[in-house]
Amino acid sequence: MSTYVVQGLAYFVTHPRLWLTTLCPLLLTLVVAITSVVVLFSVALVPQAEGLEDAGVTSWLSWLLAVMLVLVEIFLVTLIYNLVIMGCYQDKIFEQVMVARGFKDMVEDEERHASCARACRSCCRVSLWLRLVLLIVTLPLNLIPIIGSIIYAWLNGTILAWEYHLLYFEFKNFSYGQQKTFINEHKVQYSSFGMQALLMEMIPGVGSLFVFTNTVGAALLAAHLEEEERERGALQGGLNNNNNANAYSNGYAPSGGIVSPSLSSSMWTYVAQGLAYFLAHPALWRMTICPVLLTVVVGMTTVIVLLGAAMYPQEQALYDAGVPEGLAWVMAIMLCLVESFVIVMVYSVICLACYQDKVFEFVMRQQGHEELVSNKRRHASCLRICTSCCRVSVLLRLGLLVVSVPLNVVPVVGNATYAWLNGQLVAWEYHFFYFELKNYSFEQQQALINERSMQYTLFGMQALLLEMVPGIGAVFMFTNTVGAALFASSIEREEAAKHPQVPHQEETESYRSLV
Repeated sequence: MSTYVVQGLAYFVTHPRLWLTTLCPLLLTLVVAITSVVVLFSVALVPQAEGLEDAGVTSWLSWLLAVMLVLVEIFLVTLIYNLVIMGCYQDKIFEQVMVARGFKDMVEDEERHASCARACRSCCRVSLWLRLVLLIVTLPLNLIPIIGSIIYAWLNGTILAWEYHLLYFEFKNFSYGQQKTFINEHKVQYSSFGMQALLMEMIPGVGSLFVFTNTVGAALLAAHLEEEERERGALQGGLNNNNNANAYSNGYAPSGGIVSPSLSSSMWTYVAQGLAYFLAHPALWRMTICPVLLTVVVGMTTVIVLLGAAMYPQEQALYDAGVPEGLAWVMAIMLCLVESFVIVMVYSVICLACYQDKVFEFVMRQQGHEELVSNKRRHASCLRICTSCCRVSVLLRLGLLVVSVPLNVVPVVGNATYAWLNGQLVAWEYHFFYFELKNYSFEQQQALINERSMQYTLFGMQALLLEMVPGIGAVFMFTNTVGAALFASSIEREEAAKHPQVPHQEETESYRSLV
């Protein structure tokens, strides 16, 4: 998981020189943000709620939709303001960070920078064509609480990160095609950074302020990519910088290797692959039809009962505590959704584990790992399994759950933060059966997960966000299990490619050297 958004915030806070650069635009941004929030909530909220209620929408839903519409309108106002006003200030911040990180030559060598025409063409194709079209298509998703906003940020994340790096690509003199190839090669980093940055910018009132810290994070990401290129160039005896700039047009990475977007993108699509694999294999339907139907019944019943029995009392309690009526309704709904998620999670831990193991085993056999699944003498003992399960699910997961579950009361950003914090542990739980097959101790599991931290965090975050869909989230546990099995199969193939001559009885030793 990319952390450059957080790094950018920390870097900005600890470097007062950046405060001086952004003082005027920061104050102006704060005025615009607060004004847009106050005006739109004062002027637009009640008319929109009444309009929806007059159209036949129930009272609580009309208030919820009205709040969501106002939030979307605030986001659009700040988006337009940022595009028109903030560009030059963001470029200054980006340049300062790049110089501070040791890339002064790149910033000041204007002869190697892209021409104005090339830069404008790339900007128009990314900001005006790709971003605008995707914005129009995906903007209605924000009317769906939580999940819609997260999906919107995920869909727009890569394009937003591309926008943040337009100045970097100008420094590199990359054409539009070269930029696209470069981003495909680093798709995980760009998608993760862009999604986090967009979620920060969507916070009402203060979202525009994060444009500056996100710019710092984008510069830190660019500096990291440059450092990687220098290291790879040094390992290969040093490559000519001019050849680096032209490498992408010929389909080659600066390191000299062929660009392979599938290698960089496949590691973060196992959740989607699991869903596609599940739908394409009817044998899995027959295996899971009973638990799937039971899960749907439990999920829908939980949501209906909680919304019907618990929402109104909670709204009244919040209103009596001094919370405004509209906000009380929104918070009551959020509380009901959190409660339904917790109930379904408890149900899944108790009832679905055995079915998930069968699904995992089926996929591993289909992927050609028959020997790993069938060789029961090499599997972990019951005591070792229970020890690992208790340490991960009971101690780590339960402790983090208690601390982080209140974040879900905060729409969008709180849910995304909750999923990010819990993602790696969720992915670890999905691989319990795999670690049982491999006979890994807790320390060996931890070493493997630390080695592939980004893959596990991304997989777990995406899986958890799907599980949080009200009513049907638990159904995705089966498709996520398929994705986890495909992920494990990929790890097995990678290990087989690294150690083609290692005997089978020594396979479990591959990570013991890490402990």
